[in-house]
Amino acid sequence: MSLTPQQTAVMEALVESSDSRVSARDRIDAARVLADAGVAAEPEAAAILTRQVAALSDAALEHEVDLFLRPEVERRVAEELARRGAELDARETALDEREARFAAMGLAEAERAASERADGSSAVERVSS
Repeated sequence: MSLTPQQTAVMEALVESSDSRVSARDRIDAARVLADAGVAAEPEAAAILTRQVAALSDAALEHEVDLFLRPEVERRVAEELARRGAELDARETALDEREARFAAMGLAEAERAASERADGSSAVERVSS
């Protein structure tokens, strides 16, 4: 496959582009077209092209993995937040129950003390009469 000088320039521009509108996949494809056309026939140029393709492949792979994993990561984070929220709710409920028991114990103690005082004053009234 042979490329015209204009096609070669376009493919080289795509490979070297840092424009966000040019996808990594397009840059990889352009680099492969150049390699297939033998544009990078010189060893130095071939090495540079090989490194560019490897770097672009890594970047594209990372991007694809990120796109694939993002929903899974978001799901796991949501599950973990729900689990921790449930644990927090359980702890708050346990604390509320404990506070209610202590309040009931305090009320019972106060009632018992009041009853003892009432019994004591009744006994004193009986003794003094």
